[in-house]
Amino acid sequence: MRPVKVNNSSNYWTDFEAELSIYLHIKWGSQNAIDYFKSKESLFVAEYIRIAEKYGICVPLQESYESSKSLYSLYLRGKNIIYPTKLFLSEEDNKPYSVVSLDPLVYEIDQLETFFSYPIRVELIKKELEFRIILYISNDIFFPFIDNKKTKSDSFTRNENTLIDNSALAYLNTPRLNSFIRDLKKLSIEFGANAIELENLGLEGFSEDGVLFGNEVVYYEDIQDMLSPQHQIVKAI
Repeated sequence: MRPVKVNNSSNYWTDFEAELSIYLHIKWGSQNAIDYFKSKESLFVAEYIRIAEKYGICVPLQESYESSKSLYSLYLRGKNIIYPTKLFLSEEDNKPYSVVSLDPLVYEIDQLETFFSYPIRVELIKKELEFRIILYISNDIFFPFIDNKKTKSDSFTRNENTLIDNSALAYLNTPRLNSFIRDLKKLSIEFGANAIELENLGLEGFSEDGVLFGNEVVYYEDIQDMLSPQHQIVKAI
């Protein structure tokens, strides 16, 4: 199928409803590793917040932390759990939006009333014999090309048997995700994680290091100087 450019490829972003998904598992799988993480958890959470805010990926709503607080509890608003991510929805955007859900509508954080799915999700799961961080993606926001239920139902793309070219927005959003994944893995290993596993349920173009552009993982630092000033949103924290 041939790709085609449209004005705003974000209009075609959608959740796969678990039909296709990626799980990156970062594990603390021994008692020594778990005990070490427990002894340093408040420091880990503080550093996680720094990385998340730096890259605008799963930005926590609360900057404060306590030793008893997990990553999961950083995302509470009332009884709802939300995972905002800074995304450019158009090439003409002068600033990113804080997006918490997609399909059928993309919600900005200030407009949130309900949600359908997350751009990206990160959870810390604690069990007796294992702690793990799970990074979960079940949509095509970050991928260069889009082929999903929206393209299949759209009269033009369906009749033309084509993909939507999402590469321009992926170029603005995805390198930050890849840098976030890299730094999260590095941070976890520094705090005792002893295994990293990728579970890919059918999403093409993803490796343990992040989303691929062709056969290459592109990080924010690789393209920062090539971005226009309004798209250079990563600040050192």
